Amino acid sequence: MMKKMLKTKWLLVAGILAIQAWAAHGQELSTDYGNYTEGEEIIVTFGDGPGNPKDWVGLYKQDMVAGDVGSLAWFYVNGTTTSGDGLTEGDLTFPDGMADEGIYEARFFENDSYTVLAKAIFTVGDIGPGVKTDKSSYTPGEAITVDFFVGPGNPKDWVGLYKVDMTPGDVGGFTWMELRPAARESNPARSPLPAAWRMREITRLCFSRTTAT
Repeated sequence: MMKKMLKTKWLLVAGILAIQAWAAHGQELSTDYGNYTEGEEIIVTFGDGPGNPKDWVGLYKQDMVAGDVGSLAWFYVNGTTTSGDGLTEGDLTFPDGMADEGIYEARFFENDSYTVLAKAIFTVGDIGPGVKTDKSSYTPGEAITVDFFVGPGNPKDWVGLYKVDMTPGDVGGFTWMELRPAARESNPARSPLPAAWRMREITRLCFSRTTAT
């Protein structure tokens, strides 16, 4: 399978999509690829960390809650499970990768705690393009964060929001964003949807105020 570099995530605020880095404190985290085969080596790069010797990175399936369950693999920022130098940036190599197909997150934690500084999504196995909202229920006007992953990397790939009963192409979406920062300024409306939607380049995202599918 051709590897697809992991993309960023987008934040929908008051009906408008705007780019947002996940890291709440400015820290950065990324993987060397967005998709891996089972057991393939994974390299995680962290940056702008606080520099504590016990800052650490753990690998989790996306639905795992850190602290409730242990990580699938982890290292302190010095690349071992014994704390040493406090580094603000570097690469961590997980040589055994992940054994099972699925959607995963690398999470950057502060000083032996479960305070998340940054995270990065990656997939293992034959996982097609997909999207995921940060939760399943929203209040009117609440910000909606959408992760997208394993896309083809085309400049005009995009994500749109629809009610469940709306047919893309017959009606326009409530809001949309090409997967590049300047798209909203250069093309503020989209209807009908392009042929790319009808392909598996971007998985359809449907939700309501109370549920998500």
